[in-house]
Amino acid sequence: MLSRYKNSYLSYVVFYVGYYAVFSLFGSVLSVYLTGIGMTDREMSLVLSAAGIFSFFVAPVTGYISDRARSQKAVLAVILAAIGTLALVFSACRGIGALFVLNGLIMALINSMTPVCERVAGESKYRYGIL
Repeated sequence: MLSRYKNSYLSYVVFYVGYYAVFSLFGSVLSVYLTGIGMTDREMSLVLSAAGIFSFFVAPVTGYISDRARSQKAVLAVILAAIGTLALVFSACRGIGALFVLNGLIMALINSMTPVCERVAGESKYRYGIL
């Protein structure tokens, strides 16, 4: 049943809506979550600042892996699995150091998905950019 939607515009629309929904939900709920576990404003700002620092280093690595991989969809699947696993570990941690590292890795992986998604969209049978 789902095979008829493979490589259709609908599949890309659903994927991008889901991607940006997860990105915005994680970013907006994170400060509320950190407040709920008792973090001060300073600690929260430290944890939230990890995204930019880690993205600076993780994005080139995922870009290199994506360029060398045969299947971009497999790269996306691995990144999504890593994000899900790290998010589960993140929910169990309370230490500021662990939360800093985990938030940095999660957000860096989310940020590094964008170019891979664009590449997958560009390889479809439809003309890219008219969606």
